[in-house]
Amino acid sequence: MLWSHVEVYENAIENDKMTRHELKNTLGSIRNMTKNKNIMKRIDDILEDVNVIDNCWIEELKNLPKGTIKALLYYKMSVAKENGIKILVDVSPKIRKNIGSLANSKDICNLLGIYVDNAIEAASSSKRKEVAIEIYQLQDILYFTISNSFGDILELDQIGKKGISTKGKGRGHGLTYAAKIVKNNDFISENHSIKNKYYIVQLMIDTNLDKKKSEN
Repeated sequence: MLWSHVEVYENAIENDKMTRHELKNTLGSIRNMTKNKNIMKRIDDILEDVNVIDNCWIEELKNLPKGTIKALLYYKMSVAKENGIKILVDVSPKIRKNIGSLANSKDICNLLGIYVDNAIEAASSSKRKEVAIEIYQLQDILYFTISNSFGDILELDQIGKKGISTKGKGRGHGLTYAAKIVKNNDFISENHSIKNKYYIVQLMIDTNLDKKKSEN
């Protein structure tokens, strides 16, 4: 059911993009036909608004193959947008053919759900209100990197311990569960860091180990 909604959403965006493209062409033609500075200024303002509407993250997520990870990220990014958070998504086109069975991995979905939820909530209490997701592959390692701005001071060595979270004390149950998932899967590893006032979680999936596990 969720995936059908995602497909409808993608199709609607695609149709909307065609409409906006036609609108840009029409307005551009009108602008070239007039010497009235007020009309030219008004058309420039409209074109700027139309460009802002474009959802770059939707284009990037289309690089993911059909599956629960793609549906999850569509939903989470929509939640972030509704909360006024600036979203940046970068998905390598190569992922579509390399991600394979991992596109529906329950454990990876649970990890992404926990970390993206934390990123959205932490970003919403910050001044910058920014969340970025990068997905790419280097050799046999698939990387999911989630970065977010945050408001409070974080003690990096405490993250993942019971009751400790990027969202504050007494809120770390999700991260504790995430740590258990990683511990129980030898093909998943993670790294936490803080750089330039951004909290960064990097999930690393060894696709070679995952294939061996699937064969056994």
